[in-house]
Amino acid sequence: MANDVMLNSADRSIDGEVRDLLGLATSLEALGVRKAETDGNVRYVRDAQTGDMIVAGRDVIVKKTNATLGVLIALPDASQDEVLADLESFTQEMRGTVVGRSQSWVSQRKPG
Repeated sequence: MANDVMLNSADRSIDGEVRDLLGLATSLEALGVRKAETDGNVRYVRDAQTGDMIVAGRDVIVKKTNATLGVLIALPDASQDEVLADLESFTQEMRGTVVGRSQSWVSQRKPG
């Protein structure tokens, strides 16, 4: 049964979004890529030593380790600042991707 929860844009399911992000990550990893950004503003980074991978798109960030897969989704009613606060453990580039902004925009935000 497909996941019926939709992201902030019409016709974007969580299942489809995560599948697409993981598919891209798998392709980039197979090519030996450690860090990439697509024209569609998807960001990917892989730690060569641990194998941990993070891939982010608008409203979604996925972290895959050797033992776990974590998916964080921005809730439709959450403000950009609330989302940024919840993603504090990720880089400014990744956080900006999730909220549709640049790394420099994120760095200029004032907490609270």
